[in-house]
Amino acid sequence: MTELTAVPLTPLRDYHPLRATFLLPQPVIRTGWKVYESAAAASGHRGVAALFRIPGVQIVTLHRNSVKLLRDPEVSWEDIVPAAQEVLRQEFLGHEPLEAA
Repeated sequence: MTELTAVPLTPLRDYHPLRATFLLPQPVIRTGWKVYESAAAASGHRGVAALFRIPGVQIVTLHRNSVKLLRDPEVSWEDIVPAAQEVLRQEFLGHEPLEAA
C-alpha cells in the first residue's frame, strides 16, 4: 500500500487565478459532485470544515477524486496550499468517499 504521507498533492491551477484543484489517488465523493459555499454548509464533513478553517478558502468543491478550492483574492496560494495539503492528507486520504446528497 502506498504511504499516504508521500502522495504528492500539488495543486493544479487553470485559467481562473483564484481556483486550484488537488487530485487525490482515490475518490473523495461517491457520485456526482458537491459544492460547499460556506463553513456552515460543511458542518457534516470534518475534512471540508477543516478546509474552511484555512484563512482565505471561500468555496470547496468535491468531484470524483478532486478537491477544488476557490480563494479570497486578498490571500495568496502560498498561504493556503501547505495547510490544505495537510488537511487533505489527514481528512481525505484513506477515508471513505462522501455521499453526494
